[in-house]
Amino acid sequence: MKIYDKKRLLRNLVSIAITLALIVTGVWKGFTVKSVILIILGVLIEANELHIAFSREETRRQKIAEMEERNQFVQLKARSRSFGLIQNIQFVLMLLFVVLGVVRNVPLITGMGVAWGLMFTISAICELCTTLYYENHC
Repeated sequence: MKIYDKKRLLRNLVSIAITLALIVTGVWKGFTVKSVILIILGVLIEANELHIAFSREETRRQKIAEMEERNQFVQLKARSRSFGLIQNIQFVLMLLFVVLGVVRNVPLITGMGVAWGLMFTISAICELCTTLYYENHC
């Protein structure tokens, strides 16, 4: 069999390793309902991904779909929106932990709030830098 999509195959091999690790852990410590569901979903998804990686026509269809302008636009909008949501969540968690730490007088919780604030600041700086870059180069 010829491999038509090597990247997809490599990603799938990592997923297969995770599923195998879950199976080994289940055999060793006992299966739970959650682990059985994850194993079944993993096997089904991996089988589909392997089919695409080894199928010439499916690989071609997937690559054409990735290159379509509308799909690229949707992906860009989704990433942009998810980044905005993550920033909002970071800000809320920062406020929550700082306020809880000050009210309860627990420095560890306040420190967690400061860490969330640092992550929020880093993401805001990254967003500003990328915006400036694309404003100047596009």
